[in-house]
Amino acid sequence: MPPQKFNQLFVRANYKFSTADPSRPLTTWYFGDKNGNHGRYRRAHQGGETLVYQGKCGQLFISTNFRTEVESGAEIRAWPRAELEAQTDSVRKHLLSDLAKIYEEIKLDRTAFAGKASLTPQNGWHVFDWRLDRSNAHGSAGLVLLQDPEARSFFLANPNLNGYTGKCVDWD
Repeated sequence: MPPQKFNQLFVRANYKFSTADPSRPLTTWYFGDKNGNHGRYRRAHQGGETLVYQGKCGQLFISTNFRTEVESGAEIRAWPRAELEAQTDSVRKHLLSDLAKIYEEIKLDRTAFAGKASLTPQNGWHVFDWRLDRSNAHGSAGLVLLQDPEARSFFLANPNLNGYTGKCVDWD
């Protein structure tokens, strides 16, 4: 059974969007509450289903083309977390720093990076979540899906993820 804070975050009212990756049979669901806590339900990843409680973290949405630009600047060749974790600490810190700067610029001026990056979900873009205080980070391989029929069907019948017995990961 997941810890209480998981049960509070992963509910119908906090579902925000999904990501879809053609290499996976199921979408990943993203959640966010009114207190700024984020998390995701990885339903079909290699390690099996997992709830990831990310807590208060930065969340940035970036277009595929801009993702490539940012990666080039950080001199890394791939975005998925496994690849990101395999990179040296200095490259990882450089990437996190670049994304944090973009995030802060957009917070000050919502038109900054228009068409490239956003603080709100954009259909067909990637999402990047990070905690600078702990260097936890996640970049989606999948693309944002604002209308996910799987999530809609599930949450029409269920207000939460009661009965979840998979793995739980806590970034706090």
